[in-house]
Amino acid sequence: FRSKEIVEAVRKAILKKDFKFETDKDILMDRIAQLEEDFSEKNRELREIQIKYKDIIEKNADGIIILTKEGVLRFVNSAGEALFGRNRDDIIGRPFGFPVIAGETAEIEMGSPDGKMKIVEIRTAETEWEEEGAYLASLRDVSDRKRIESELRESEKKYRAEQKHNQEQLKQTLNELQNELGREPTDREV
Repeated sequence: FRSKEIVEAVRKAILKKDFKFETDKDILMDRIAQLEEDFSEKNRELREIQIKYKDIIEKNADGIIILTKEGVLRFVNSAGEALFGRNRDDIIGRPFGFPVIAGETAEIEMGSPDGKMKIVEIRTAETEWEEEGAYLASLRDVSDRKRIESELRESEKKYRAEQKHNQEQLKQTLNELQNELGREPTDREV
């Protein structure tokens, strides 16, 4: 309940035609007390929910940011601070610096104060923030995954080249042996 609701309940009670202050005052006071108690309980529940959600957002392994439609940072969680390499107070209110498209997943290269580049995956959704349209973005450092994928591609390329070289060497050796024996190798033997 809001204080406006309490005031409105009192106003309606007073405006009631059959309201008798002396006899109805106790009922009214009991109802006001009940409304105040309900109001306090709802506020307590709301605070508990806010604490739970804040805890979920702050402990999330992904960076979570809120951007205005113009791309200005309005919120950054702890993981976001780590990705940016800066305290949230230093970056909130500043432009994000990358294009954002709701519903899209993209990879961006982010620099950090120490000069290291990170490849960051960004997923974005539209939301509201402080009664205005905004973007909710999830940021994940995928630099290690990209490095491993690149190393795997290089390793596979090297393996294929070695395999091709080994097949050619085997074919050459087989040809030499068969030439020594005086016969032509068959396709099956190659």
